[in-house]
Parts: sequence; structure tokens; C-alpha cells
Amino acid sequence: MAKLGLILYLIGSFFQYGFSLFIDGCPMAGCRPSGSFSFYLQVPRENVSIKWLTDFVLDPLPSALGCVSDSVNIICPSNGPFSEDKGYMSLFNENGTIKWRDRKLHFPTLPLLDNYGDVTGSDGIKLVHYDADGKSYPSIPCEGLAPLFNMALVGNTFLLLVSQNGMVVVRETNGVPVGSLTLNATFGGINGTYLPIAQPVINEQRFYLLTEFAPLQGITRNTKRNRRLYAIDVHQSISNRITIAWHVDFQNKHKLTNKTQYKDTNYVIKSDAMREHVLGDTVTNRKASLIWNRYNNTLYVIIPPNNAENDSPNILSGIHDKGGDGEIIFQSRLDVLHMAMFVSDHCDTIDETKYSAINPKLWVVTQDSKIHQISEEGVSVHVIDLNYLFNISVSLTTKMSLVKNSDTDNDVLIFGIKYKIGYPNVIRENEQTTFVVAIDTSTNKVLWMVPIPENMTARGQITGVSGADMREKDQLIVYAETAGKNAKIFSIN
Repeated sequence: MAKLGLILYLIGSFFQYGFSLFIDGCPMAGCRPSGSFSFYLQVPRENVSIKWLTDFVLDPLPSALGCVSDSVNIICPSNGPFSEDKGYMSLFNENGTIKWRDRKLHFPTLPLLDNYGDVTGSDGIKLVHYDADGKSYPSIPCEGLAPLFNMALVGNTFLLLVSQNGMVVVRETNGVPVGSLTLNATFGGINGTYLPIAQPVINEQRFYLLTEFAPLQGITRNTKRNRRLYAIDVHQSISNRITIAWHVDFQNKHKLTNKTQYKDTNYVIKSDAMREHVLGDTVTNRKASLIWNRYNNTLYVIIPPNNAENDSPNILSGIHDKGGDGEIIFQSRLDVLHMAMFVSDHCDTIDETKYSAINPKLWVVTQDSKIHQISEEGVSVHVIDLNYLFNISVSLTTKMSLVKNSDTDNDVLIFGIKYKIGYPNVIRENEQTTFVVAIDTSTNKVLWMVPIPENMTARGQITGVSGADMREKDQLIVYAETAGKNAKIFSIN
């Protein structure tokens, strides 16, 4: 135990000094603790091309998460032909060749990188740590946390491990166990547990967890599964180190925002002001997600439909954290798939005057391939129609990343697309149908679109690598695959 404590102390030392500094690149799932999918990068504008393509071939990953990266390291989950090839792999920034491989994990989540390129990751069975050069430390058992959400860091000293089976575990990064909890409760007179359904996001010493009620006796067709958002605090104290600050229930009926400033014949708002979501036999495969906006103490939440048929929209909600409780301030009708918002690495405490100057914008992409800018009241105030922009029906295949070179730059959105097959699209045989694109939101113009090698499909999150230390151009790192065949990683600059 002493040796394990020493290893975790080393991990904590790296994180304590690493993550309190300027966050480099996209070193975690969602790129920032807030889950904003935003990072700093000198966005390429001219002569954009593929810098390198891995010369090795992977098997497609069961869950394509993308990669994490900073100016020191690129880490991607791997899927090789052998069981020991299913952990992490570290790539050289210059050419994408393999620097080292992790042989301990089996299909891990995305890890955490510190400013030195050191890696802490887990597959829910083991917790591992690697130096940037691949030196490994003894792994630590996780005691059955699989399947695990991507790792998170609360403040500078707490490592958060959240399992889809309901376990929430917190450790100090110096090796001291903080505690664990399961969110047992009774809903509608039925005993059960609230199971996490989304990656948690962080607000300093508080984290937010979106959950869904699961009866202990199993799911039946008539069981209504409630969604609940928890705000949970981790304390630097001897007792009561993990406490629930508040929770908000999203009932089966939603009061939806029925207004928009955007005028378009294709944008239809149905007249019914209430929807009822009833759970079916299976859980929806649509993904929930959260973003924390520290500038106005608001949490943005995508809540999947509550029925098995998926015939209801994802609901975008805004919840104001008032400290001791949470208040739902809007719920939008938009069928939102993903969202991104730029969160500055500067000025942790922002007063109202500075907030108005920063004015971060929430961007969401909807099922009909439209990108909306959402106001603080949940209103769509600006829309970019991707089908119109590309003159063909498209679908997004990756998470949407928001990139700036500085806080005052315009928001640039970067994501992967694929042309949809079928009427009215006419796709010729062997025609390129997949691209990575960049859009300047201030002009609604496509800055560039790069064809993906071998017409593979980009998946997961797109990350960034700064080239300033090497006097090179900044790079975007993309994971792409041909379903059921192979996968590769490539760089754009």
C-alpha cells in the first residue's frame, strides 16, 4: 500500500501543478473540465492539408472516443490484433509514429494529460500512470468500475471515477481514499438507483452528474424512468467529504421554450407545449451531455428522450446553480445532438462587466444538421444550415470542437461530416463523401474542408496540438475509421 500511495502522490503532484496552469491543447474528454469541447489553436486558414497519416492500421474501436493531446503528447485508445494492443498508444507529434504503447488496459476511456505529457487513465478495472516517455508505474485496482466514463479531475487534488453501474468514487491524487457513493433512492414508490448517463463536468470542487432512475426489480414497460441532475461537492475535511448539494428532477413532462428569433420555413415548432416521455423496454442510444458555464453559473444539459422508439427530441435544458439549489431556467424544443462553448483559460473569477465582454456563445448542432447559437434564455438567435452550406444533405460524424487562437477571436467550429446517401443526393461510385471542415461563425463561411483519407469516417472528439515549441504549425488530430474494417489517425495543418 505504501508503494501505491507513493505512485498516486506522484500523479497528484503532476496534476496539481499541471492543471492549475494554462491548459495546453485538448488534454481530456471534452477538452476542459467544464466539458466545453473548446481549446486554443492557431486555426489553419490557407493551404490546409493532411500533415501525416499513421502508417499502421487499427481495428475500429468499439466506442470511438477520438484522442487527447497537448504540445508534448498525443494519446489515443488502440485496438490491435492482440489483447495487449487494446490500451493506449502515444504518438509522436511530428509524424504520427508510435512512441510507446500501454499493455495493461483493455479498451480504456480517454485519459488525463498534464502539462508535461504524463498520462493517467483507466478501463474501470485498473488505474494506470505513465510518464510522457512511456515509463509506467504499478497499476492500481479499481474494484469493478467498468464500464467507466472518461476520467475527470475535481479541483487540483481529487480524481473522479464514475461508473455506468452507479458507483461514484473519489480519490485524492496523493493516494488517500476520499470515499464513494451510489445514488440510491425511491421514485414513485419504487426502490432503485440513479445511474449516471453522461460524462460529469466540473465546477471547481463541485461536479455535476446527470442520472437516470433504474428500479431494483428491473425495467418494465410501465416503469417511468426519471432523469435527475445532481450537484455533488468534494470537501477538504475529515468527515462528510462527499456531499450532495442539490438535485433537480426532469419529469416525464417538459415545459418547452416556444420561441425563436430565427425565421426559416424548415424550422418548425410544434404547437403542443407539453411532451410525455414513457420508458420502453430498452434504453435509448442517444447520448446525454453537459457543459458548465462558469461565467453565468449555468449548466447546459442534453437530455435524451424517455422512450425506446426515439421518436421524441433530445431536450436542451439550462439549469442555474444558485449554490444551495438548482433552478431550471429553460428547456428548448431543439433536437440537439451535441454542443460546444468556448471557455477561457484566463480569469477564473469573472464579474458581470467582464462576462459581457467575453460573451461566450453556446453552439448546438441539431438532428436536421443545423448549427444554432443559443441565448441565455434558450432561444435560437443565429443558425447555420449545413445542408444549404454544402449544397447537399450532410450529417455530423464527430463531436463539434470550438477553436480560437485568443479569447477575442471569432468562434471557429471544427467537425467531421459525411454526405448522406439517397434522394435527393446523387452520389457517384468512388466519390469522396467524408470531410473534416472548419466554419467561421462570424461569417457563416466554410474556411476549408479536407477530404478524409480512404474515404474513412471521422469519429469521436477532434483535438489540437500546439507547434510553437517546435516552431511548427499547430495541428488538428483526427481519428477515422471504415466501419467493420480498419481505422487510422491523421493530422491536419
